[in-house]
Amino acid sequence: MILNAQANTFDVHFLTRKSRSTKGMCDIFARITMNGQPKESAIKAEISAKDWNRKKGQPKSTTPELKKLEEHLDTIKARMFTHYHGLENKGRRLM
Repeated sequence: MILNAQANTFDVHFLTRKSRSTKGMCDIFARITMNGQPKESAIKAEISAKDWNRKKGQPKSTTPELKKLEEHLDTIKARMFTHYHGLENKGRRLM
């Protein structure tokens, strides 16, 4: 069995940070990790700290609004993976 020594790793997780502008709210960020190197990007969405599940990295789906936010984050994550795999399939150098 031959292993590709240059195999890429890729993952996306969501996290929150206290908002500087809105008290009691947290800004949502995507942490994109490629080959062990993390980068963060703001999602331009915010959530109350009590509505965020830190272990799962997603909103607690207790209301229709939070379920919609969770679906939005899932869509963002899926798009990131689609773009990553598209670049990888075209043979583009990734990092």
